[in-house]
This record gives sequence, C-alpha cells and structure tokens, in this order.
Amino acid sequence: MVVPFLYQEALLVLASFCSAQDYSDKTPYYPDGLSTAFSLDDYIQTPPYTAVPTANTSNCLADQCDNSVTAYTVTYASDPFSVTVCICDNAVMDLATMAQKFGKVPYLVRATPVLSITAASVGKGGGAFTVGDRIAFFDVGEVTEVFVHEAAHVFDASTLSFTQEWLDDIDADTCVPDGYAQTNAVEDFAQVLVTWTYYVVSRNVDNAPSCMANQIDYLSEVLPAEDILSHLACTLSISQTLNSNWVTNGIQYSEYTVVFTNTGYQPIEITVDLGGIITDIWNMVSVGSTKYTLPSYLTNGLGPSSTHTWGYIIASGVPAIIDVVDPIGCS
Repeated sequence: MVVPFLYQEALLVLASFCSAQDYSDKTPYYPDGLSTAFSLDDYIQTPPYTAVPTANTSNCLADQCDNSVTAYTVTYASDPFSVTVCICDNAVMDLATMAQKFGKVPYLVRATPVLSITAASVGKGGGAFTVGDRIAFFDVGEVTEVFVHEAAHVFDASTLSFTQEWLDDIDADTCVPDGYAQTNAVEDFAQVLVTWTYYVVSRNVDNAPSCMANQIDYLSEVLPAEDILSHLACTLSISQTLNSNWVTNGIQYSEYTVVFTNTGYQPIEITVDLGGIITDIWNMVSVGSTKYTLPSYLTNGLGPSSTHTWGYIIASGVPAIIDVVDPIGCS
C-alpha cells in the first residue's frame, strides 16, 4: 500500500480505530510537507559508527528484496546497542547512506530499539513502512525526516498515540504538522515527533507553532528536549601558533594564530575567556571585558569537522590562556 503524501508509506499497526479518524479539519502548518520546510541534516551529524557484516539475515525484511539481502550490525559510538542494517540486491540506498541517516534519529527513539532497517530493491514500492520494530525504505536517497518518522512508529509502539490524552491534545489544537498528519492520530504522532525534534535541535523551541501547542507539549513529555540534546556530542580542539614577537618601549608583544576545530558531531557555539593583556584581536567578537565569541556570520555556530581561524596580539612572551566558557553549546 502506497499512501499519496510526502511521506508515502504503508504502516501496519493494530489500530482499527485509525480508519475512522480524520483530521482534515486541522490546518496543515507546513502544507508542502516537513522536508520542504526544514532539514534535520542542517543540525544533526551522524555519530561515528562501525558496520560489521553478519550472516544472520533473519531480522531483515527480505521479502522486499528481489533475490538476496546482505546484513550488517551497525553500532554508533554513542550507543550501547546495535541495529541490523539490511541491503537488498539492487537496493535503493547503500549501507553508508542507511547508517548515516538512521544515526540522525534521536537517541531515545532509535533506542526503543529498532531491530532492523532494510533498503528494498528498486521497484518494490514507494516511501517507507514499519512492521513492529522493523522498517523498510523504498525511495532512493530518502530524507532524514522519513527515517525519524518511521522510527517514531517503533517508539510509539501503537501506545503513545492511542492515549486519550494524545487524542484530546489533537482535538484541542487547530493545526497539525502537514497533510500526512491529517491521516490519523498515529501518523500525526510521528509527524509531530519529527517537528518537535526540529525545534529542539535548531534551538528554537520557543517558536514552535502555537496552533499545535498541546501536541508539542505531549511530545516534550515523552521525548524531553534535554534527552535529545544530551546525546548530541559537542567537542572542540584548540591550537595556537606563534607568528611573531617583538619589543616596543621595553614591553614584549606576541602575535598568535588560533584554530578552533569542531571534533564533535554537532554545530557548536563557542565563548572563550582570554587571560592576559590582549591588545588586538580579529575574527572574534567581544561579549565582555575578556570574553569573546564567534562572529555573527557563523549563524549556526561552528559545524562538525569545520575550523575557525582567528588571532590576537598579547603583551607577553607567552600565549594567552584560552578558557572555554562551559558548557560548549550545541548550536
């Protein structure tokens, strides 16, 4: 079954009441779909992972393959558990794409756990579907939002979206995320989870749509923002290089180049406190007597694996002590 919305899928759930639900009276907040409104790829980086081939393909949805399937045990550096990634012959996505996309699913959602994800053979269908704790994908280069949506069904387990509280929250609101969320309470739950994830990782929770405030509040209870953010590793490497030094009026001066390197998985905001008598500084912005932060053109902070080079002159023969103001903030 292929459902003609942005997220086409056939969702197999024990939810006969869903067929009677219709939220067409709720305004789609993003009428063109979630992945046209925002991209989680802009804010979430896949943790490092290992992928080990396994002969056990019993967890795969092998009926979505033409002839054969290859399975891998994928373990992310941040996770104490693994997921089976299954690649069919003539698959719509390769191992790297599947592992990278799934690694952007919020930690607590993929920790439900999802047993396996399968890249189907080309031509087997469209979109994606979830069966219990197993997911199959049918579109070439599927977007991260769909990976989160499908994993949300496993996280939900036809339980969270069945509560009277959730149904009441939908009724109390005037909008849902998009047209697909109008289908029923189960699909709406998954789409709101994707939407909530976006507002959390983009550090924009205060601007989440007020027309779905009750649904957002429900998600914030079952998937707290701090739990999403706590698993987004933010780490920083700092190097200093002496360019030159000289003496003027008996005072020694030194010029240094500093390179920040984001060695974590997420964009980061950085504020530093510089010790010593700084007489000049460039490519950093003063936010206090001795505190400096990244320039405004780095609107999303310093991206993963990115560098920022800046420099200063100090009235000393030794480099400044660069004290990173805790905590480093995932931007």
